[in-house]
Amino acid sequence: MTQSPPEIPKDWFKNWFNDQYLKVYSHRNQTEAKQFLTKLPIWDDIDRGAFCLDLGCGSGRYAVEIAQHGLNVIALDLSVPLLLTAVKENSIPKQILYVRGDMRQIPAKPVFSLIVSLFTSFGYFSDDEHQQMLRNTKELLKSNGLFILDIPNPKAVRKNVLNNRFSIRIEDDLQIREERYLSDDGLRVIKYIKLDCKGESKEYYESVRLYDAEELNLMFDNCGLISKYPTQGDYNGEPFNKESPRMIYFTGVK
Repeated sequence: MTQSPPEIPKDWFKNWFNDQYLKVYSHRNQTEAKQFLTKLPIWDDIDRGAFCLDLGCGSGRYAVEIAQHGLNVIALDLSVPLLLTAVKENSIPKQILYVRGDMRQIPAKPVFSLIVSLFTSFGYFSDDEHQQMLRNTKELLKSNGLFILDIPNPKAVRKNVLNNRFSIRIEDDLQIREERYLSDDGLRVIKYIKLDCKGESKEYYESVRLYDAEELNLMFDNCGLISKYPTQGDYNGEPFNKESPRMIYFTGVK
């Protein structure tokens, strides 16, 4: 195991989100999604039948639960394998439309009462691209709409990298080896993932920009988004503090 971050492809996300990704993150399941969304303080303020955009929907676990609350969901992701899984397991097809697309380029009008970006589907790109994504998101929201952004708390991530740089575990017949790093400037968390299954090995990477609260609030302000509910610090609905594992923001149009 090396101590410096590995060189990773700029478009690492095009290859990683596949069936093996679902095994690595099998603990992030439908039960967790349901428990998290059920506790959100938003449902009395959103009309049944309204439209939601799920950015980076993955295998659809959040889209399904949002639809269960009576919304029509457009669920967008770049990964064909994850979208195929989502369509296969979709129990309410009349309320969810799965679409393949790049979250940086969404041609649409302001028709959404709710837009969500959940479980770290924000942070893959450059700062300029992230700022433009927030501007685009604001333009897609109705005047009384809500945008929920769920990202890791940088302080918790940096602590985890220091205390848990290397891990190895088994999921079914898959051996999962993970190495965690911070970029030289400390602004990105990088993960090297090696998967071994029946004598075959594959390597993948993750690279996620770590935004602290001050940076993100400035980005919100720059594109005309303001806080609508208090920031949460985990999937149980606890208020955010400096030690929280997550930063879950609830913003809307100024």
